[in-house]
Amino acid sequence: MENKTYAKLVDGQLITTCVPDDDPEMIEMIRADGFKLYDENAGKPEVGQFQTLTPVYQEGEDRITLWWEVVN
Repeated sequence: MENKTYAKLVDGQLITTCVPDDDPEMIEMIRADGFKLYDENAGKPEVGQFQTLTPVYQEGEDRITLWWEVVN
């Protein structure tokens, strides 16, 4: 049994939850509440001196994807 992470954006804040793959009723319930699959596998780019990374969330039709933005 594997868990998948689901997320939704509320007022710019990311809310996440984990649901077992083998629980279709729970998956249906959280999707009805606006949760989508969450993909947080974006690699972090390297930063130089005086730079930092900021998380950016891109919301698609069926998933939310984490991206990293380099900020000077």
